[in-house]
Amino acid sequence: MADGVLWHRVDPGATVDAAAAREVTRVANELTGGRRVPAVVDIRGVAFAERDARDLFAREGDVVEAATVLVVTPGTPGAAMAELWRKHSRPSRPVEVVFSVEEAAEWTARHR
Repeated sequence: MADGVLWHRVDPGATVDAAAAREVTRVANELTGGRRVPAVVDIRGVAFAERDARDLFAREGDVVEAATVLVVTPGTPGAAMAELWRKHSRPSRPVEVVFSVEEAAEWTARHR
């Protein structure tokens, strides 16, 4: 947490499964004290996120995150996966996909 924003970076090469998604959600809830806050999730290094994990982030993220910005690398499978997740999972919170941490910081500043 920094300045009321939850920052999370997925380790390079990681595959995110449902168990990992539940743990991330638990830790996020612990860090925020149950408050909904904007979140920056840097998924530039993620290898893959399993469907159960993506679904859990769509549902449970709405409980912890007031808004979510995903940092991706343009033209990569991760960027395509982020856009498809946003389109098909339909989280109720605002979600944006950006290409830099600086863009993410600017976006979250507008969604506090």
